[in-house]
Amino acid sequence: MSAARDAPWRGMAAIAVLAYAACDLLHEAAHVAAAWLPVGVRSVTISTVGVSSFGESAIVSLAGPLANLVLGSTLWLMRSHALPATARYATWLFGSINGFNATAYLLYSALLGGGDWATVWRAVSLPAWRPLTGLAGVLLYAAAVAASLSALRRLVADGVLSVPQAQRACTLSYGVGGAVLVAGSLLNPVSPWLIVTSGLATGFGAMAGLLVLPRLLERRGPATAPPAGATLQVSPGWIAAGALASAVFIGVFGPGVGLGP
Repeated sequence: MSAARDAPWRGMAAIAVLAYAACDLLHEAAHVAAAWLPVGVRSVTISTVGVSSFGESAIVSLAGPLANLVLGSTLWLMRSHALPATARYATWLFGSINGFNATAYLLYSALLGGGDWATVWRAVSLPAWRPLTGLAGVLLYAAAVAASLSALRRLVADGVLSVPQAQRACTLSYGVGGAVLVAGSLLNPVSPWLIVTSGLATGFGAMAGLLVLPRLLERRGPATAPPAGATLQVSPGWIAAGALASAVFIGVFGPGVGLGP
């Protein structure tokens, strides 16, 4: 049996669930945390598709994308050989999708004229903000893809993954993670439209960089040849954590969680 077929796809799927759920909820949690500041906003509920609040603030809107940008820096933790191989792989995926989400928000706001960045630019009365934001989004998203590719090539070079495994991991994570975000959005109590603008747009639109990586990895190749038969080993604990995260993300945060009176 080939090394690619021996790869722990259930474990990788579980890691994808954990990474996507954490990326989404930490984005929303940042909005809630910013609303604690004296900015005239009171958060009412938090769900997988957003935070329902009274009032509007550029600071609160900015908090979500900035949280993803900061969390994207965890991508560089995968370079530490002190971490176990599974943790290195998980930090690569978590850092990558946070980088994609942070930069894709610029494109989302530029194309639709809404979202977090639209609130920020309206508050500061920035003229011609949509073309400027769109251009910044394109350039920064490309940079996020390049950073993810560089880190993935390092995982291959270090023998954590073979090239075929790395390529399949990208497409698997894209499909599984996107499906989880859409499933979580199906139960939202606000509007069915959020299934498209949040679940689908974030789960499959913002994370499209994962679909670009396999071709780029094949074209450029790893920095050095990986050991033959490199196979990531994912323990049952990761799989159990992924199953629990999926249930909580969809069943609890999907319908929304109240934040007090």
